[in-house]
Amino acid sequence: MLGWIDELFGESNSSQQKGWQHDSWILSLQDLTQSQGTRIGAVEGEVVGARGGWPTLNGRINNAGDRIIAVESEVSTARGTHGSLGSRLTGMDGVSTGLGSRIGAVEGEVVGARGGWPTLNQRINNAGDRIVAAEGKLNDHAGWIDTLWPLLGRMNAAESRSRGCPRRCRGRRRSSS
Repeated sequence: MLGWIDELFGESNSSQQKGWQHDSWILSLQDLTQSQGTRIGAVEGEVVGARGGWPTLNGRINNAGDRIIAVESEVSTARGTHGSLGSRLTGMDGVSTGLGSRIGAVEGEVVGARGGWPTLNQRINNAGDRIVAAEGKLNDHAGWIDTLWPLLGRMNAAESRSRGCPRRCRGRRRSSS
């Protein structure tokens, strides 16, 4: 009898234990579903927050697009400026080339003038030599004139004597006769 009662109570105890186990399993399952629900709620909150962030993100994308358009216009302006600057530089190259050719021509003239200096110096030296020779000839003529001048004076004196001699001689002859 006692064994049957023990078995009966034992079975009841074991069934109670099994019930408790089921209860604890159900409680743990409820905890799991609650935690899963919280996680789902958190994910839904993040999705809602992300949806709320879309306008801001779209605004940022639009601002970035506007900035890209502004940069493209600045790049186009810079390209136009670069083109005009390039044409100015090309013009400056042409001017510098023309100036270089002019400088080259002037340098050629200077080189030619330098080449002409010896000839010019030689001509000046030759002219100087001619002047010196002419001065020497003048000196010679002057010396010759200086030498000739007394002779001319003597010749004049002799001529005047020869002119005066017949008169004297005539007078003497008359007086003597």
